[in-house]
Amino acid sequence: MNEEILPLLRTLIQLTEDGSVTEDHLLQLCDEHTNFHTHICQCLEPYQSETSELVYKWLYLWFSSLITSLRCYSIQFIPPLLSTYLSAIYSTAATCSTLKKRCEVCLSALLVHLKEPPNSIISIQNATNYISLYYYPNTPLDKQTTPRGDSLSEGVTPIAHTESFKYIDKINASTRPLLLSMFLAIFTEELSSIATPVKLSFCRAVTVICSSGISEVPSSPYLTYSLDKQEHNMVANSQLNSLQKKQRIQLSESLLVEMCQGLKFCLNKSELLATLQAAEIVYFRSLLECWSQAMLCSNALLNLLTEELQEEIREFELSSPNNSLSTPVEDTGEATLAFDFDKNELNVSTAV
Repeated sequence: MNEEILPLLRTLIQLTEDGSVTEDHLLQLCDEHTNFHTHICQCLEPYQSETSELVYKWLYLWFSSLITSLRCYSIQFIPPLLSTYLSAIYSTAATCSTLKKRCEVCLSALLVHLKEPPNSIISIQNATNYISLYYYPNTPLDKQTTPRGDSLSEGVTPIAHTESFKYIDKINASTRPLLLSMFLAIFTEELSSIATPVKLSFCRAVTVICSSGISEVPSSPYLTYSLDKQEHNMVANSQLNSLQKKQRIQLSESLLVEMCQGLKFCLNKSELLATLQAAEIVYFRSLLECWSQAMLCSNALLNLLTEELQEEIREFELSSPNNSLSTPVEDTGEATLAFDFDKNELNVSTAV
C-alpha cells in the first residue's frame, strides 16, 4: 500500500461526506496528485495481501454519490475492482473473505444508479481495426457513381446494447455473470475517450482474470513478460497463484467477447504491448474452454496486434541499425521485448 496516497484519501472521504466543496474541487485534488490512478490500481490488485480500507470506503462514497461527475470518474477503477472480486471469490484464503465483501459493497452501490437504456438494435460494422472509427454518408449521392468529398464524415461508434440491463437486487452465483457483463459493457463504452493509464489497467485486469489458475500460458515470439518486478509478471506470479490456491476463475464466452471488444479500443502505440499480452491470454483461455466465438474474436485481434508490433519493430530497427529484432526474437531468442506497466514503455534486452 502506498503510504503517500493515504492522506489524500482521508481528505477526499472527509470532503465528500461533509459536502463542503464542489465536485470540481474534488476532481482537481485527484488530478493534482502524481500517478493517482496507478497508486489506486496497485492498492486494488488481487495479489496485495493487505489493502487499505480507505480505498474501498472512498470508492463506495463516489459510486453511491448523486453527483454524476464523481460516479463517472470512479468508473475507471472497475477493472482492478472486478479482478480483485473474482480472485477473492475463488480463493480459500482467510483475507479474501473480507476483500469479497468490500468489493460487493462497492459494486452494489454503483448498481443503484445504473440507468436502463432504451431497447434498441444498432447495426455495427464487424471490424477489428480501430472499431470506433467509421465513415457515414451525410448526403445522398443523387445517382452519382462516385461520392463527393463532403459526403463523408468521421464518426465514433461505441459498443451498443441491444436490450436494457436487468435489475439486480442481490449479488450471488446466478446474477454474477450478468453483473460482470454489465460492468464491462459500461466500462468499454468509455474506453475510446479515457486516458492511457486506465486502458493499461484494463489490460492488466483482463490478464489477471483470464490467466489465474492456469500454470502455463504460451507467449508470443515477439513478447516476453518482465521478471524484474514479480507483480508485473501476472501469468507466473507465485503470490497470485498462492492467494487463489490455483483455482481457475469461472467465466462465460460472452464475457471473453466483451473483453475483446474492449481491447479493440486499446490499439494505440502506447498500449500496444499490454493489449497484445491481454489478447494472448484471452485467446488461450478460449482454446481451453473451446468457445468458438471467443476464439474468432481474440484470434482476429491477435493478427492485427502482431502486424502492428512487427511494424513497430521495423521502425526500431531503422532508428537503431545495430539492433536487429525481427529474426533474433523469433528464431534464436537473443533479444526480447518486455512491457513495463508502471513506466508505460518498451524494454529491449539482448542476451550476451
